[in-house]
Parts: sequence; structure tokens; C-alpha cells
Amino acid sequence: IDASGSVAFRAKFRSGAYVREGIFVDGNLVACSLETSPGGQPTDTFKTFNDPQVANGIVAFPATTTLGVKGYYTNLGGTLTRVTAVNAKVPVPTNGVVSSLKTLLLTDTAVHWTGMLKQGVAGVGSSSDMVLYRWTPANGNELALREYLLLDTLGRVKTFSTLSAVAPVAGQGRFDLGGGILASVTFTSGVRSILRAEPGIVDQIAKAGQHVGGVSNAPTFYTFGLPFGTPADWVGGTVKFKSGTFGVTSANAAAIVVGEPTKDYQRIVVRQSNAATDANGVPMSNLKFKAFSDAVFSPEGDTAFRASMSGSGITTSNDTGFWWRPAGAPVPLLLGREGYAAAGANTGQRWSKLNAIAMPGGTTGPLVYGALTGTGVTTANDGAFWAVDSSGTMNLVLREGNPLAGKTIKTFNVLQSVVGSLGASRSFNDNGEVVALVQFTNAQTAVVKITVP
Repeated sequence: IDASGSVAFRAKFRSGAYVREGIFVDGNLVACSLETSPGGQPTDTFKTFNDPQVANGIVAFPATTTLGVKGYYTNLGGTLTRVTAVNAKVPVPTNGVVSSLKTLLLTDTAVHWTGMLKQGVAGVGSSSDMVLYRWTPANGNELALREYLLLDTLGRVKTFSTLSAVAPVAGQGRFDLGGGILASVTFTSGVRSILRAEPGIVDQIAKAGQHVGGVSNAPTFYTFGLPFGTPADWVGGTVKFKSGTFGVTSANAAAIVVGEPTKDYQRIVVRQSNAATDANGVPMSNLKFKAFSDAVFSPEGDTAFRASMSGSGITTSNDTGFWWRPAGAPVPLLLGREGYAAAGANTGQRWSKLNAIAMPGGTTGPLVYGALTGTGVTTANDGAFWAVDSSGTMNLVLREGNPLAGKTIKTFNVLQSVVGSLGASRSFNDNGEVVALVQFTNAQTAVVKITVP
């Protein structure tokens, strides 16, 4: 779903004697199997598709043709066009050839994609084959980042990570920062950095050895998790500080930081060994934050994350929770904790797993997907999805075994990543709208749009 509420999906349908597959936007067919695929041989046709991305009603998607060509396609620019494909040439390096495709990201004005170049061609070797390109209708493919690329005074790139996904935040895009793409980079010198890259321009957001917020007596960065950015220029992520300096030890080195729109990691949201707080922001007795998964942020700077705790009474069945910290809040607020009661569930039903979390923008709060245990819970009704509304109340929105539109929900898919589109938001927008793929007990399947008040 995009900001306007347009929904894109992949579906199979019957056309005469054939079962065909297509890409749809708001029910309108954009691309279809057995139709000519652009950019290839005139007789080649689409065969299969991976799930699409959508922005402003425009789509981008991976597809495979009947001749076995794997490529990326989009109608950004007005007509359906091939962005790139395996064995296609790239402009930089000259005569370079794509050997494999990894993932793509559609933004309002471009398609960004990562892949591997064929070794032994155009001087490409094992240390210089991974690439990030930006494609636009006007300029085609332009190189944004590459292994072994020399970045002026920053150094030579050894490896980089971008357009990837990791649990529990795989369902939210995190790499689009003001028209550029965020990447976690290691240079051949061993220095680690967070960069914003676009063709011809690279900005360093943070690097190992840099003081938090530029304050000389603050801890220094040592390693970084996946960076997070929004088009509104909020940046942040999970980091570790260098132990042995400025009071940093192995017990308090991990933290989640967020940057103001000046594009710098400036403020510590929460830190390892901080008191773990409840839903009202009150410290829980003798409990401390122990470790953090990668965090997500809204365009307004709100933060959501999963963390484990240490302290009195902690076991493996109650040590993990979801928290969020609104941009103006002094401390994180607990959303849910394993082993404890879940909002909207029946008496005696508790959280058993905290699988996914997202932090939309706008007036609503976090979205949470998890599983329940307890009285009356079975494998047929344990999966559930919650949303925090504009009043701050957490609501149960979908649950296996519950009724919906006169049917009974069997399973549903929400806040998930898909092959070929890692690092992209799929299930929600910043206007309180959520989409889910729902399968009912009568074997019917539907794409469902939900509005969070």
C-alpha cells in the first residue's frame, strides 16, 4: 500500500483456458504472464512474478520470462520498462554485466537495486562485484555504491550492506533517506561507517570512533546495526559503543540512537543496562535492558524496538518485550511482554512470541504481530495483529479464528518481507491504513485494507 492508499498485489486468475498470473494496482492489471516482456527478445514473455512494490500508484517488481531471464520492471515514467536483468550490461564499469539480482526498492522518483556483477568481465573480481544502482526514466541506471569503490577522503569500500531485512522489523522500509540510500559500510582500512549514497554524492552519517552527537566526553561508536532513514531525514539505528572508554563496559555498550534532521546520530533513545520501563514509563522493579534488536522509526522520530531484559524473576519465557518511545517521551513505553496479558485477548491468554513490529508515521502508533498462549489458545487461533491508535490505545485488529466479513480467519500475512523486495514497507502507510493477505477457513483468500483510528 502507498501513501495514497493504492494497493498493489500479485494474483493468479483464469483467462479462457489458461491460468495466468499478473501484477495489479487497485484491481487494474499492469503486467501479465504470456504477454511480451519489455527489454528482452521480441518473442519473450512474462512467465512468473514476485510481489510488487507501489508508490504513487506506480509499481516495481521482479519477474522471470519464459526464456528464463530474471529482471526488474517498473511503469515509473508511464510505460512498463525493464530496469535491469541478469546478463544485462551496466554503464559502470564499462561493459560490466549483471550476474545476479538481490533486491530492489521503489521510491517516489527512482528504482534502486542491488546485485552482483559477473567476475572476470570489465575488471570485476570477487572484491568488487557487489553494486547498488539508481534507475530513473531520464537517466537509466547510475552507479551509487560498489565494493572497492574509492570514496574521496573516506577511503575504499571493502563491503557494504543495504536494502536488506531482519526480524522483527523486516516489514518496514529503512533505507530511503532524502533521495539517497543508506548503507552500512566497512572500508579496507577497517573503519565502519553509515553512509547515504546516490550517484555522484556520498554523505557520511556516522563512523566508528566518532563521539555521539559530536560531544567530546560522550561514548564513541564501535559497530552499527542496520541504519534507518526516512524521506523526512530522520536517521537512527542500533549501535555498540567502544568499551573501555567514557564509562563504557560490555554491560552497557549497546544502544539505540536517533538523529535529528541534520543527518547525524545525535540522541540516545535507550541504552543497555537502563531500567526497563512499563506501559506508563515507570521502571519495573530490578529489571534492566539487556539487548536490542534493530529498531524502526517514524518520520516524526518516534522509535519502536524489541529488547530482552535481565534481572529478578527473568526467565526465557518472560524476558522479551516490545517498546516504543514517542518523539517527545522521556523514556520508552512497554507495548507487550512475553508471558504477560495481551490487549484484546481473553482472560488467561498471554503473549508467547513477539514476531514483528513497525512504526508508521502520522497520528497512529506502532503495529505489532505476535502469537498467544494460554487458556483456549490453539494453533488455529494463536496468531494475532495489534495496532496502537491515535489515542495511544493498543487494539487487537486481526486474529486467527476470529470472524471477518462473514468468514473465519485461518491465517494472515502482515509485516513480512518478500523475496526481491527486502528493505521495503509493504503492509502500511503513514495515514493509518494497513493491508493484510488473509486466508479464510473456506479456502478463500482476500487482500484486506484496515484503517486504524
